Amino acid sequence: MARQFEPSEDVGERQFADVQAAFPLHMREELEIHVNQTGFPVGVNSNYPARLREMVSAATITFFLQNNSIDHVRKTYLKDVKYEEDPGGNARFDRKFRHLCLSDLSAAIELLKAYPALLDRPARVGEWIADLTLVRSAYSLERAFAEADKGALFEAVAIGRMMLEQISWSLAVRAMDDVAEIKGTKVTKAITQSSRSVPSIGRLYGWMSDHVHWEYSAHLKAITSRDDQAAALFASSEFKAIAYSMLIALTQIAVDVVDMTLEQYQELHSFAKFQKWKGRGRELDPQQMIAEILQLLGESADVEAILDIITARSQ
Repeated sequence: MARQFEPSEDVGERQFADVQAAFPLHMREELEIHVNQTGFPVGVNSNYPARLREMVSAATITFFLQNNSIDHVRKTYLKDVKYEEDPGGNARFDRKFRHLCLSDLSAAIELLKAYPALLDRPARVGEWIADLTLVRSAYSLERAFAEADKGALFEAVAIGRMMLEQISWSLAVRAMDDVAEIKGTKVTKAITQSSRSVPSIGRLYGWMSDHVHWEYSAHLKAITSRDDQAAALFASSEFKAIAYSMLIALTQIAVDVVDMTLEQYQELHSFAKFQKWKGRGRELDPQQMIAEILQLLGESADVEAILDIITARSQ
């Protein structure tokens, strides 16, 4: 990033919009590919218009050649290079599934921001800090998808596990109005408590912990071989598929938790945006989405385990 985000002194105040506006979504986007192999990596997404990718590539080469004419460089050095339009487009599973997850949780968070104004009382301390935590969890999901898109399974799981802890802790402290009690609420206790309301939390947390704590059964999949030598597998397309399955399940849990939270407020039940949210179609269908991933892989014990976790949730 060309600009580093530095929080102002009032970030701790009870506000959401200021911090979000200071760090806009387009500044956080992870880019998929390089336009060429020049010394300074310049990234683009493969679904950017072909003409734009060609022009950006030409501009980069022009700089390295110390030339002044981008068009001359494009016609001379890129005349035989074909920048085709992305054949996958928005129909690609990864783009479609990531968009569904991020947009569904974002819509839930927007409702979470709206309810305090409808109350006829001040928010409890627990409500305030729980709301901020849930707002923060949406950013964790975004960063976890960034690692998943690179096929970095263990890194995506580490962020996802932290997000699940945030969600569980928010459930545990919401009803509290004593700062000391809130400060004393440990995440391990919160996971146990939240699992009673949402059993899939405990099961998914266990699967995640195996990977984060480098249990043998989990880390064995990161060991491979190349040219008859042992090697560490950093990332792979299969890792990406497993990470996406985990994040789809995690998104559904997060949305369920926000749903449970909002249901507590009778003041919201006549709120038009809340009614629209409750009556929305089921675009985010975790069972179907994970089943499609499993079909693409053919077989995967991890994806099957995650599918079982999210299937048990709906039974």
